[in-house]
Amino acid sequence: MSASREKKARQEFNASGAVDPKAAREAQERAKQRRSNWLYGGIAIVFVLVAAALLVWNSNIIQRGTTAVTVEGESYSAAEVSYFYHVAYNSIAQNQYASYYGLSTSTPLTQQSLSDMAKTLLGVSEDMTWDAYFKEAAKKSLIQITMLKKGAAEKGITWNDDMQKELDSTMDTLASYAKSAGKSEGEYLKQLYGSNMTKKIFQGILKDTIIASHYQQDYIDSLNGDDPWITYDAKTNTAKITSIGAFTSRLKKASKGIGAFDSTTLSQAENLLFGNGKVSAMHFDGGMSWLMEHNKDRYSAYADYNDNIRKSYYDEMDNVDSLGVPSIIRQIMYDPMTFILVPNDEEKPSVLANHWRINTGLFQGDTALNTELNLYLGLKQRKDVKDVLFTTVWNQKHTMAELTGNSTGNFIAWVKEVTAKE
Repeated sequence: MSASREKKARQEFNASGAVDPKAAREAQERAKQRRSNWLYGGIAIVFVLVAAALLVWNSNIIQRGTTAVTVEGESYSAAEVSYFYHVAYNSIAQNQYASYYGLSTSTPLTQQSLSDMAKTLLGVSEDMTWDAYFKEAAKKSLIQITMLKKGAAEKGITWNDDMQKELDSTMDTLASYAKSAGKSEGEYLKQLYGSNMTKKIFQGILKDTIIASHYQQDYIDSLNGDDPWITYDAKTNTAKITSIGAFTSRLKKASKGIGAFDSTTLSQAENLLFGNGKVSAMHFDGGMSWLMEHNKDRYSAYADYNDNIRKSYYDEMDNVDSLGVPSIIRQIMYDPMTFILVPNDEEKPSVLANHWRINTGLFQGDTALNTELNLYLGLKQRKDVKDVLFTTVWNQKHTMAELTGNSTGNFIAWVKEVTAKE
């Protein structure tokens, strides 16, 4: 490798979060946006001190064996599991905020529990050792990469020359750092990722992560379209929404025609809901009626204007049912916010349930973005409501949206869970 190429490789490797072994104790996390951040972050977010690496393996973290974990029918060896275990360990131990996590490099990980601060920072609710946390993190990483590889295969993303160049560049950088440390590449990899790691296994992990990173970017690009609304940081595995408007235009387009729930053709379920017993389907939207009344002269200038539509709305606004209840009163009764948004000093019109479960498809285009969110926030401010489980489900529209399983089974399980606490 030429001197200039070696210098460039070192700079690139350092930018990914790696630190020269001679300056390991002064390491700080570095951030540099690029598509392969996740790849380089996984390979060497930081170098682990030799003492720490020995401590990890002397703690007997992962037993030797041909298959340590199986994900979606794909088997991973102990060496592959240990790689992701070490990546998770490195991300905490050499993080610039490491002191807040309270992780000790002089005590076996099986004998250290996450502090309250660490649990808060990591979003962990249950008590566990650092060893258990890193094992779970490794498992999640394997699940993620397995699903990304599956997605890449389904999308037809295969190994190409550009990917090979990424792999070659990374291996060159590895060789450079191993040489600086006075070790062979194999010895250096064992120091970083455990005694089971080999150069061949490491290259296999590299190929998987490179393909996964290309698929991730391809997926983000497909979500954004011509008007970007989301950015993805592969290194931290987090996404940031940059435009609600662009998201709505791209993935949450209005799915109903003119009139929405009060269809001009009386074809919506709500038209049937507000029928009065004599007429099965009726108009009820006073806003629509008002617009047509106040703009009929302007609307009538259009060639396809039909004044019968205006008249049908106008004639049905004041209808009453067989009990003499006006349509507007039935609409107010139909709206759950009527019973939720009641001032604290006023008598409540009804008794609310103690527990609520709201699931919604994030891509649903039947109503505005804030409809279900308003319901959730309204319930949260009620002192007589114990808890509200609110879940938005990605890639689901106006349906019985669930993250896993089916709505009936999940609802029954939730009812059993919350009532058992009463």
